[in-house]
Amino acid sequence: MKPWLRLTLITLTVGGGFTGFSVTMQQLFKPQSQQPVYFALLVGFLALYAFVTASGLLFVQNPRQTGPLFIAIAMQVPWVSSPLFTYRFTSGFHVTIGVVGGSLGGGFNLGSDWQCNVFQKLPWGIGVNLFALVIMILLALTWRSPSTKTE
Repeated sequence: MKPWLRLTLITLTVGGGFTGFSVTMQQLFKPQSQQPVYFALLVGFLALYAFVTASGLLFVQNPRQTGPLFIAIAMQVPWVSSPLFTYRFTSGFHVTIGVVGGSLGGGFNLGSDWQCNVFQKLPWGIGVNLFALVIMILLALTWRSPSTKTE
């Protein structure tokens, strides 16, 4: 695996996962009157960020341990929007494009964020985090390469 890819993966997972966990954890302690489903979503996304961070730490310890890393990156690829359910999850960085409400949209962010809505008046749409998709493809290519060296 190329050093730049390895360092990028570590930054996205360990750095981005920890950042996302920290920012999401702050929401638990804000004095808000929210419904219990809000806190359930927070706990769910805290678990996702913990998984992303742990997958990065496993990768740091053993560069051949890429299964959890692949899952952590794959969770960041889809962006789904509907009145029933909306999901976007990013760790570290994202460049997202999609069709939402009949028009092309997109965005980018250096940092970690998530969006999850249930039964809200949001438009139908679907998108993809291009950055996570490229990283996932590059990671998959390192699995197939017989000359992959890990140190």
